[in-house]
Amino acid sequence: MVSSENCLDFYEFSKIHNLKKLLDIAWDLCMKEATLVVKSRQFLELSVDQLINFLSADDLNIEKEESIFAMIQTWLEYDVERRKIEIRKIIESGALRLGLLSGPFLYGDFENYLTKYEDPSWVDSMTKPCIKYILSSDEMKSSSVGSNLIDPKLLKPRMYCGTVPTLVV
Repeated sequence: MVSSENCLDFYEFSKIHNLKKLLDIAWDLCMKEATLVVKSRQFLELSVDQLINFLSADDLNIEKEESIFAMIQTWLEYDVERRKIEIRKIIESGALRLGLLSGPFLYGDFENYLTKYEDPSWVDSMTKPCIKYILSSDEMKSSSVGSNLIDPKLLKPRMYCGTVPTLVV
């Protein structure tokens, strides 16, 4: 039976064997149960590209974008010495939608954590446009000036809707 503990394995298996229905069911479960999936061994063993694919999904079921950052931390700290070089790739991929983070979180936890592993000037270059956007007025955000402050993909909200059918294999 596909569960939050094995849905990533089922997803990869069905991808390799071109099993569309199983692929969709496994992916839907991964998205719906994201907060449980991150506790699985399979999540911790994802490659950086698989992690980015997972975290980039629009239908990832999370309460707030800060949860994505916690997932990145969980993955990173599983093998921090080997994975710390991947932080820049993950952040620059847009998997973490910086424009959806709160200003205090960006300047606090996010910036403090990243500067442990990355050049502070790069971290600053990632956070400043987001802070500027977050602090701008609604009128400015909706104008062409506001849309130029930050990459639109970093502002796209996530939304999960749907049910996940049960499949016994």
